[in-house]
Amino acid sequence: MKQPAGGTDARCTMLMLNGSVVAAAATVFGAIQGHWLSACLGVMLQLRIADILVDHAASSSSHANAPAGPNGAAGAANDNASAAGDSTGMSIDQLAAACGATSPTASSHLYKVLRVLAQHEMLDEHPGKKFTPNAATVQLVQGEDPSLGHMASHLINPPKWDAWKVLPQAVQQGKTAFVLAHGMDVYEYGEAAEHTGYGEEFMKAMSYFTRHSLAGGATSLKDAYDWAGARVVLDVGGGRGELLSSAMSWAGPQCRGLLLDRQMVIDSIDIAGM
Repeated sequence: MKQPAGGTDARCTMLMLNGSVVAAAATVFGAIQGHWLSACLGVMLQLRIADILVDHAASSSSHANAPAGPNGAAGAANDNASAAGDSTGMSIDQLAAACGATSPTASSHLYKVLRVLAQHEMLDEHPGKKFTPNAATVQLVQGEDPSLGHMASHLINPPKWDAWKVLPQAVQQGKTAFVLAHGMDVYEYGEAAEHTGYGEEFMKAMSYFTRHSLAGGATSLKDAYDWAGARVVLDVGGGRGELLSSAMSWAGPQCRGLLLDRQMVIDSIDIAGM
């Protein structure tokens, strides 16, 4: 058999090139699929799937802790029901009904989305098309307290999604994508009377981000700066003042704080209750 020019060295080079092409294609496909995953996460957030699953798990747990009757039978029944609920979670039909997806084919479409999210560990899937919450699901709950769910929803909500759609035109025209899509910036949009839900979600997202930052990591904000000599701390865009109040406490009783933000934010602060 005739050897290709270069013999073994040439074949090794071709294999290396083929491997590089495959790796490069995998990188491109990863970028494409990132868009898909964000869209699926947006469905989970808008339909409040995390809230539904976590509430269901909490309800199952409360039944498990119900007191037993005189002969213990009721307690045993509740324990068994809770154990079954904990292991099997909610069926796709239950989830579809709970989130208002009521058309005849809605549950099958919802299942496809949740399978993607389960593969990325946003929730757990079990046999029989059933789902339970995991640690990531709990993070995505959008309750009264600011959460990662509010942050995630704010970053990929429909108004932000509309801005991404016009990103090529925004780049070409040298404009901000959100302004091009909506005719106003994100702050003006949130201050408009018809967008109060957007504004409140923004506030909760920023409050969560502040608390997450204050929690610290290898080096916390408290340790990154010598606050002891601070007399005045100014927080520009300081939201409802959580970071500012922390900085003042680090600096000591001599420190004064100034918070500068938009009127919408200032109006949302319960100054009397502080």
